[in-house]
Amino acid sequence: MANGEHLAKLRAGVTAWNSWRQRNPQTLPDLSGATLEGTDFTGVDLAGANLVGANLNRMYLIRANLTGAHLDGAALIDATLVDANLSGATLNQAKILGATLIRALLNGATLSQVVQWSAAQLRLTYWDTHTRWPDGYTPPSPQRQP
Repeated sequence: MANGEHLAKLRAGVTAWNSWRQRNPQTLPDLSGATLEGTDFTGVDLAGANLVGANLNRMYLIRANLTGAHLDGAALIDATLVDANLSGATLNQAKILGATLIRALLNGATLSQVVQWSAAQLRLTYWDTHTRWPDGYTPPSPQRQP
């Protein structure tokens, strides 16, 4: 269950949230199970956040920092992840249907146990040999950030 204080700070807006994150770099946000559906969090810093079981459907996570985030069991249906950084993120048991991943960084991300996988767009997305893809999905050769 999400930390109420963390959730309230996030709902105050991206600018307030990112400012709080800069002042509290040692705090790893707990937003587990939160319903954030349909929200525009362009530029949000969710690095290392616990988003286990969160509802992130139809969210705008453009230029979002999700480095090392825990997205196990999260729902990212129709989410927009343009220029998002998901390096080192875990997405076990996540539902990613119709998501747009353009220029997203997936270096070292774990998607191997995603339960539903269907990227509407997966273009110019970067990953390395440590990225783990869903069973049965064969991406093109690893793409490294230029």
